[in-house]
Amino acid sequence: MTNPKFWKPVYQLFKPEEPLEKAEDIRDFYVPRSDSPVEDLVNALEMEDDPAKFLLSGHTGSGKTTELRRVEHSLANNYTVIWIDTATALDRYNIGYAEVVVLIGQEICRQAIKPGWWSRKDDRLLKDLEDSLKTVIYQDKTNSTEGLALPDLLTKMGMTLKLGLTREMTRSLNIRPLLSEIIAKVNAIIQAAEKDRKQKLLVVVDGLDRHDQMTALEMFASPLLTELNCHKP
Repeated sequence: MTNPKFWKPVYQLFKPEEPLEKAEDIRDFYVPRSDSPVEDLVNALEMEDDPAKFLLSGHTGSGKTTELRRVEHSLANNYTVIWIDTATALDRYNIGYAEVVVLIGQEICRQAIKPGWWSRKDDRLLKDLEDSLKTVIYQDKTNSTEGLALPDLLTKMGMTLKLGLTREMTRSLNIRPLLSEIIAKVNAIIQAAEKDRKQKLLVVVDGLDRHDQMTALEMFASPLLTELNCHKP
């Protein structure tokens, strides 16, 4: 007799719209594919000393997230990996390259303030980035940054990004200099952390395929997404 309690966990794994994410699920249930880009991508990242950027494309449900998780698990021992899911952190109907750039900066900062992430944490670098992030939040007139410090600032930042900020920011300031400033400060943290940890930083940005085509074209046409000094598939 079929035992639903036994088979349900397995059944739940075989949903085409849901990726395999846990290392043990990938080990036990991943079906090898002849066109998998993982080995080539891992080799390319390991060969590069300079920051490298790769775009993994494909239709929704084609297995991109699962393949990126395999890249993450393959490099986890030798790289500092930060996973960023734009599908859950941002509003799919109100997103542009500004939100993506700020989200990457926010998540790197969130990792950088964790105890033990780097042994010689440079509070000055974090304060510089904190000041730039406060400038972004200030554009949402319903938010106040007075008295906020990390990590509360990052929580407020996440709420602002979820609502979307591009429209308000472009009305109130020249957005590109501010984003370039954030990128420069994030790059300073990346450089210091990689030197301290003796590991390259790998940032995986997932979920961009869930947004409409015009939004995607705008994001990938912007050079800002390639200016972060880390490996980024």
